Amino acid sequence: MAPAAPKKAIPKTSPKTRKTRAQIKANENNNIIRNADENASKTKTALEMPKQQRKKSAEIRDDETTIKIVRKLRKRRKNETAECPAESESENGDENKVSKGRKKKASKSEEISEPNKVDDEAAKENVRTRRGKETTKHDEQENGQKSKRNLQNAKETLKMSDESDSNKIDQKMADKTVPKINNLSCNNNNNYYNNNNNNYMHMEEEDGEFNNSWKNKGQLLEAVCAALEEPPELEPEVGCTHDDLGQFLLNSTIKEMFPFALQLKNTTEIFQRLISAIYELEAVQLDQLLDLYHLAIMMQTYQQWETCHMNYRHELLDAVAELSVELQPKDIEYLGISLCDRFVIGTGMKRKDKVIDMHSSIVLLINNSDVNCQIAMTTLLATFAKVSGLNLPEKETDVIKKSFEMAKLVDWMQLGESGHEADLFVLVRSFSLIMNTQQNRVKHSNWNQELGSEIHTFFMKVLRTVRFSRNYNFFAMMIERYIAFCVVRGATPRANPTIVI
Repeated sequence: MAPAAPKKAIPKTSPKTRKTRAQIKANENNNIIRNADENASKTKTALEMPKQQRKKSAEIRDDETTIKIVRKLRKRRKNETAECPAESESENGDENKVSKGRKKKASKSEEISEPNKVDDEAAKENVRTRRGKETTKHDEQENGQKSKRNLQNAKETLKMSDESDSNKIDQKMADKTVPKINNLSCNNNNNYYNNNNNNYMHMEEEDGEFNNSWKNKGQLLEAVCAALEEPPELEPEVGCTHDDLGQFLLNSTIKEMFPFALQLKNTTEIFQRLISAIYELEAVQLDQLLDLYHLAIMMQTYQQWETCHMNYRHELLDAVAELSVELQPKDIEYLGISLCDRFVIGTGMKRKDKVIDMHSSIVLLINNSDVNCQIAMTTLLATFAKVSGLNLPEKETDVIKKSFEMAKLVDWMQLGESGHEADLFVLVRSFSLIMNTQQNRVKHSNWNQELGSEIHTFFMKVLRTVRFSRNYNFFAMMIERYIAFCVVRGATPRANPTIVI
């Protein structure tokens, strides 16, 4: 067998000498534009040269005309002096002298008038020449504008021709490289054809994925904007009305104590008579005391838009609180749990509003006495347990530790993502009232090192869960601010214990 002939090495084109079709087109277009610019510059110079020559010739003509006019006037003057005959000498010397004097004056006047006439005629000629110059300038400007228009039209035609040439080249290349198919769909003047090339299909898939990603981002933005929209303004609740007061008294154990309440309708008279009747009471039973607490808390929202009766509302609650000076721990627990069962009712925002109304009276009870403070704490713990669905820890006796142990067992993430922001706010508010009470803080000497630091780290996590929940809205933002300022900040070493926040 003869050895195989060596294969010829195919010379590889270097990337420097390799040119694409787009580069060739760009070079051709640049050459065409350069030629057009050179032609335009030549036409401009050709148009500007006769303009300068015309200006020079016009100036020379103006000078020649003025010289000719002056010469003509001088000739006229000489002819007139030569034609006039010499006057005969007069017999009398006086007459000759007079005539000579007159001739001298006449000659002087003529000499003066003749240059004036020359100046007038020269001025007229100058005006005529100026007008001629202005007309020539106007004509030159029009010619310049026409030349500019012609240049623009030439450039546009060159561009159109370039585009047509490039389209023709694209069509030729497509006919050479791509096999002809019967059913071709033409778009944009038959420039693009549907090819069965894998690269083209891959580009279409990438475009589809890109569009889908942008659509998903747009949907997410719409959802965020819808979540952050301001909630519609709700009609304000009236609170406790006169009918509610009458219905409560009829179904309570204290209806015989206040028979006048159903007859009176003036707000100030009702408060004054109730306060005076409660102060007259000496001893009451436990059920009657519970109804009196219920009445005092309910009357905090009676005709709540009449702000001038705030003193009467607080005085009524103080009058009821004085009746519970000596109570057993069992009785205190009974009153707290019963008040929670009576006011913490409903679900969602309605229950949240009722709890907030109850908390306004609880703050007053905390500041009243130790017994009333204990009643308020048991009510808050019962509220926390009822809303969270947990049981109160029996081993712990400290109020803050009880509430914190229950807070650790709450699934805060589920409350935030399931749409129970109202319950979350009730729990946080109840815990903050327990934690920031001065009487509860006194029992903890190492607050900053032990329990305070634990509460701080734990509720920072709760804050982050609320902040990054899927249902983040205006109400969730308010809860986030409340946790930051009333719980996290209250647990820091810098915060001083207050009576209540």
